Amino acid sequence: MHPRATIIALRITLLASVPLAGVLAAELPYKLGDFKTVDGHEYHGVVVTEKTATGITIKHASGAGRFAWSDVPAETQLLLGYDPAAEAAAAQKAVAELAQTQARVNAAAGRLSPPQLKSVLSKFAISPIDNKAWRLAFVDPSTVTISFSYTTPALWYPIGGTELITASREDQLRAALAAKFIQNRGGRGFTDQEVQFLSFETRVGLERHAGRQQTFRLTFPVTHAAAISQQIARYWMVLAQASDQPYDFGAVGTNTFGYNRDKTLRINEISLPSTEVSPLDGLVARVPQLQQQIYEALTHQ
Repeated sequence: MHPRATIIALRITLLASVPLAGVLAAELPYKLGDFKTVDGHEYHGVVVTEKTATGITIKHASGAGRFAWSDVPAETQLLLGYDPAAEAAAAQKAVAELAQTQARVNAAAGRLSPPQLKSVLSKFAISPIDNKAWRLAFVDPSTVTISFSYTTPALWYPIGGTELITASREDQLRAALAAKFIQNRGGRGFTDQEVQFLSFETRVGLERHAGRQQTFRLTFPVTHAAAISQQIARYWMVLAQASDQPYDFGAVGTNTFGYNRDKTLRINEISLPSTEVSPLDGLVARVPQLQQQIYEALTHQ
């Protein structure tokens, strides 16, 4: 065969061995237009900017975000050249790498006494520079706890208890009207700012409940860090749409995630405003790097 013909044949063979998803990736960015996820969220003016074995990254009219292939409808998967085999291989590789990392860390930790291990782990407790209310600490080399101390905002709720029983008929009707307003809000009370815009008839049926000191704790295996980051990314995506509809993102291990009507991130039974989601997002993202640093510290003991 002529040398040039041999080169051409080799190139054709190589191209044929590349999954369709890899070929189409060269055509990015891809103007998708309108995009509706499997769970029903709609995005407009969508441009696919990146595509990997595990998902796609898009820009849209309200911002940007990343979706796993499981969030992408079948027809869009086909259009973008989704490769299930490549996704499965990537997932299997990620699981294997995590298992290897955990085995190395646990082996290194096993050579230390409990006091020595505790001393090493204490050096990797961190807080954001600009928000000391947040704290990340390792319970053990494979488990993380992120905590946040805060005071809940004062909220106004309908007058209740003995005060309502002894109130006049007019005041009871006002309290009932206020209760109806609360019911229409999904049971969520009014903030000090919101109360100022209520009518007099509704406002006099409410009483102020002072805020309370609470501590939020999120405990999870290091291996769940990537999945939790993905849940937080989903929150940012929904928030960018200014949605007022609640939504459940599902669970990662024993921790559940969701989006509330008041645009807060729900984790288990606690709701975090967007201003506090940012430091949480940053701490979760640092978990893999910190575990690697712990491994290096353990091996030098």
